[in-house]
Amino acid sequence: MYLERLQQIRYELQVLGLREQAEELARCLQSPNFKPTKGLVEYYESLVRDDSEFEEDEA
Repeated sequence: MYLERLQQIRYELQVLGLREQAEELARCLQSPNFKPTKGLVEYYESLVRDDSEFEEDEA
């Protein structure tokens, strides 16, 4: 469940132009020892949410 959500978040980060964070997440997802957690999902969701709100504030 967390893995699928993190893959979706990685796409959202790319769409928002947050390349560094998307690449960081991609490296995590490719690691054989990677264990997705709820906390990690919440962290990346907050990045997406914060950036989305920032774009709305600029408009």
